Amino acid sequence: MIAISGLSGNEIFCLRQQGMYPGDLVIGNSVFSLGIIGGIASGLKTIVGGEVSEVTSIIHEGRQKAYARMLAEAEKHGGIGITGVNNELVQQVGNVEFLSIGSCVHQDQEKAEKLEFSTSADGQELYCQIDAGFAPKKFVFGNVAYSIGLGGGILGSLKSLNGEKLKNFPRSSTKPVT
Repeated sequence: MIAISGLSGNEIFCLRQQGMYPGDLVIGNSVFSLGIIGGIASGLKTIVGGEVSEVTSIIHEGRQKAYARMLAEAEKHGGIGITGVNNELVQQVGNVEFLSIGSCVHQDQEKAEKLEFSTSADGQELYCQIDAGFAPKKFVFGNVAYSIGLGGGILGSLKSLNGEKLKNFPRSSTKPVT
């Protein structure tokens, strides 16, 4: 079977140790636009500060649709799972494109009836997780679009010029949970 996979030789070796072999890359995408009214509303909220719910909502829905399309493609290929799942957000003029990309994996020569798992772990990490007794279930994600506002941005800039510690800028983590 010829497959165009995103897996390295080492990852393929590790997956073979677990009785799996690589399948094709699977991709899902979704394109959204804020539109004129949404753009104005989110622009005003960006100035004031706080959660920009229009943007949060579009990101949530766009990522879900791209992910669902990737899952459907993997099921069409008959894979048992997807490894190396990655979500990307590509900004274009007036639009935002959401991409979900992963590598389909198979077990045996028969097509699986449904996907058993999806994970951001690469092939080597997946091997280690399974070897340690863990079973991946489903790639999960969440998001929030937040603006510190015009006042917070100006205050933060002034403090940085003075060499003060910036307390207005929260740290965030984007590490996916598998």
